[in-house]
Amino acid sequence: MADNVSYTAGSGTTIASDEISSVHHQRIKISLGADGSATDAVGAAGAVSAAVQRVTLASDDPAVTALEIIDNILTATTPAFTRPGRPTTAGLTNASLSFATSGDNTLVSATASQTIRVFRLVLVVEGDVGVKLMTGVTNLTGVMKLKDGGSIILDFDGEPWFVTGSNEAFIANLDAAVNVRGFIQYVKG
Repeated sequence: MADNVSYTAGSGTTIASDEISSVHHQRIKISLGADGSATDAVGAAGAVSAAVQRVTLASDDPAVTALEIIDNILTATTPAFTRPGRPTTAGLTNASLSFATSGDNTLVSATASQTIRVFRLVLVVEGDVGVKLMTGVTNLTGVMKLKDGGSIILDFDGEPWFVTGSNEAFIANLDAAVNVRGFIQYVKG
């Protein structure tokens, strides 16, 4: 059987059209399938069937890059690319934190003739508490009032959040005995 249909204007076959600026444009219904078969295309978000045309995004599409980043975060892997000119966390000391004492809690101990540069800090509290970050007796922050489950997140961006003086510890002062957990990334020098 021939694949083409003959049409002669005025002979009884009606063709769908859309009139735009006094010109008729033929309306076409899309169908998918191998030669000799056709399934009408489905036009619904999230539809999965033989009637849905699959699309492959180009690897240089920003959406693909965003999806790769999300996938890497969810699977806890390191992305295969880095932004040029951006500092990295290579060479930083990583330490887990867990403390619950009211008053001063040493997060990084002092070392003679060295300063501490704090590049990343995450603290999560398990009760209502006021937290103040200090070095020796110098306040680096005011008291930050946190509710149960609250957190302080200072993420890495290449510049240190805090720098202690030489031979000074980095301290978290709590105004109540509450469990605090987290981690810190720093360098001494």
